Amino acid sequence: NEALLAANAGASQGLNAKASQAVTSMAVVGIVSTLIAGMFALWMSTSKISRPLVRMIERARALAQGDLEVEIDGLDRHDEVGEMANAVQVFKTNAIERVRVEKEASDRRGEVETERQRVEAEKGHAAETLTLAMSQLGDGLRRVAGGDLTSRLD
Repeated sequence: NEALLAANAGASQGLNAKASQAVTSMAVVGIVSTLIAGMFALWMSTSKISRPLVRMIERARALAQGDLEVEIDGLDRHDEVGEMANAVQVFKTNAIERVRVEKEASDRRGEVETERQRVEAEKGHAAETLTLAMSQLGDGLRRVAGGDLTSRLD
């Protein structure tokens, strides 16, 4: 029995040492795995989320300041960043359309102003012609009233 107890005690110490080694190895592997997972999560959050969002903010600011030539990144993405990029692209498209419409309206206002000036000039010319005609008619009528029957009223 004593030999068996001694053998069991030796085996127990060997198993305790191996268990202690296994726990230490598992703890080291767990810590290393956690560090690797944390670094991977940090890399993913910065390269796939944070950096594209920062670029999106920069592009949106440039667009808000009137730079309609800015390129919107991430339009081909199929995640939330892609949806945001598509929304910013809609703002860009609308801004370009607004500038085009404003230019057309400005051009049209110029055309309308030119036409208004032409009509005013025609009215002025017509008024001058009418004034001249009335003056000549008045002169002619005064001559006829004064007894000059040779006077013509053209």
